[in-house]
Amino acid sequence: MELVPKHKKQNKFLQLFKKSSSNKQLPMTHTFSEHKDQIQVLQVQSLLSEYDNKSIMLEVENRIDKGWNKFVIDLSLMDIMNSVGLNFLIFMMKKSQNSGGNFAVANASENIIKLLEVTKLKSFFQ
Repeated sequence: MELVPKHKKQNKFLQLFKKSSSNKQLPMTHTFSEHKDQIQVLQVQSLLSEYDNKSIMLEVENRIDKGWNKFVIDLSLMDIMNSVGLNFLIFMMKKSQNSGGNFAVANASENIIKLLEVTKLKSFFQ
């Protein structure tokens, strides 16, 4: 085993980190598209991460502040959802309604529809 002074270990780590993180873009987890009648369509790849969802929530709030209040969330790229995703849907619904708008879910998989049925939330998102 080679003994490396602490400051050299840190430098090695920083070099490895810089190599692994350089020129890499974070994958896009969602996209917004604007449609007629002030409708925003939000397509998401996943709603499993609370961290990613918070980022999307901030973007939704910014759009509401700019006057957008009708949202459709397109779940066509998702097959499953957990409680974090359910919380996100409820957030979207409440934010839209509180701003005088509407919210709808589109292209949900059978697994997601079953989850909405089991949790008794399906009627809120039709």
